[in-house]
Amino acid sequence: MTPGATVMSPFSFIKNGIPAPQQSHHSQISAFMKLFYKDCLSFHDCGRNKVLQKAIIYMDQPGFNDYKHSLLHTKSISEVSKLVPDVVETIKSSIEQLIKDAEAKHFVVTGIIPMGCLPCFRTMFPEDDNSRKIKCHKGLNLFATLHNDHLWQALEELRLK
Repeated sequence: MTPGATVMSPFSFIKNGIPAPQQSHHSQISAFMKLFYKDCLSFHDCGRNKVLQKAIIYMDQPGFNDYKHSLLHTKSISEVSKLVPDVVETIKSSIEQLIKDAEAKHFVVTGIIPMGCLPCFRTMFPEDDNSRKIKCHKGLNLFATLHNDHLWQALEELRLK
């Protein structure tokens, strides 16, 4: 998988006034599936799909690059917060696709880290409150919590299916 890939489609960025990124998560999953099943007429015709039934699919901070890309293109935290439902729904759909098409069963999906503690975001969004010992951006960390709460709920819904 390409570092920096976003979960949302390029069109989703464009409709929100954000330039489209180079690589999307969906295109990576499609390329992976084509490569993995290149000699099969369909995913279910191929005996190799048994490998993904036993594999652990690790998704590291899905959505982080969507938010980073949006914030770097001068969107405010409140504007980017509106993307959370779409980002999380796209993550959920990707997992559902892997379950359906590749018969994958085991996933590790991490939330995003406290973005407000990353130097690049602390520089982009300085806060005036010098009284705090920890110099993390409170609003960005609350935003990360918002994403993680939505993601947790979506993963719970998948578990119950």
